[in-house]
Amino acid sequence: MLAPSPAASETVSLPPPMRRRSNTLKRPSFFGRSAAGPAPGPAAPSAEFTQQVERLADLLPHADKDVLAGYLRRAGQDILAIGQYLDDEKNGSVRRN
Repeated sequence: MLAPSPAASETVSLPPPMRRRSNTLKRPSFFGRSAAGPAPGPAAPSAEFTQQVERLADLLPHADKDVLAGYLRRAGQDILAIGQYLDDEKNGSVRRN
């Protein structure tokens, strides 16, 4: 047999959907930052890092390679670096360090 449906006075209301509080949730490189700033990078970049910077420069030819290298260093992954650079460029706050 089928269970009887709840009466109109017994309906269950659902909570409102969760809203995202901040754009930083999409930017994982923001997590774990120290107050002292980013850790210094290696003295000589690896061949893999240099290749990734070159690929970023191919995708974003108007961007300075040193700036792209900084984004890649901070993000850790090229896809995240591209997203962060484009977000910052759109907002007019590209990081030059």
